[in-house]
Amino acid sequence: MEIRRVGARPVLLYSSINRFYSNKEKSKSEFNEIEYGEYPQTIVDENYSRELEEEYNNGNLRTTDKKYTTDSVRYNYNIRFIARTHIEYEYNGSKYIRFVSDDNCVRKILSNGEKSKEGKVYWIKVEPIVWYLDEETDIALSKYILFSGVQFKNEINYDGCFEQTDIKQFMDKYFSKEILVNNIDLNKKSNVDELDDIFEEATIRMNQINNKIKVKKKM
Repeated sequence: MEIRRVGARPVLLYSSINRFYSNKEKSKSEFNEIEYGEYPQTIVDENYSRELEEEYNNGNLRTTDKKYTTDSVRYNYNIRFIARTHIEYEYNGSKYIRFVSDDNCVRKILSNGEKSKEGKVYWIKVEPIVWYLDEETDIALSKYILFSGVQFKNEINYDGCFEQTDIKQFMDKYFSKEILVNNIDLNKKSNVDELDDIFEEATIRMNQINNKIKVKKKM
């Protein structure tokens, strides 16, 4: 379970976040979709990437107060998480992070469908996170995979306790805070504690749903 090939689509409790957002609308599909938070998601195309890189090298990009965290440990090493931070930049009204692909990322499939190349610079646009909403079960599921490369658990065997996994600790310590937009004060302990509770409650609810499914299968 120590491998880092897992892509994650996080789950939140809808009732815990519905007061934070204002954009709730019916999609053209059977699902309701809401926007909550933001995260680096889409690889910028080659031409615009070169423009951003030139502005970066000339010192013309403005930094925001935000940073995003990934795992810097090589995927096949049995080593726990080591944080790597990525500074958020603003340019022409949008926000981006700069990411240099290393041997941990080689041949990984990017959001544009290409395989990453070692040493290549990628610019990733920070965008609103879209969640599928199931009001009946009080679950909001991210529409897309939001992060990968974080090991699931630093042990060979998984006992089914998701709360003790490394990926859950990553979500609690980094992801749950970093998806917040800038206008929410992360320095206020009440906000940080509330975010921890949101993810903890969602984990409990998903475990309850999984247990019900297992019982039905046995019957």
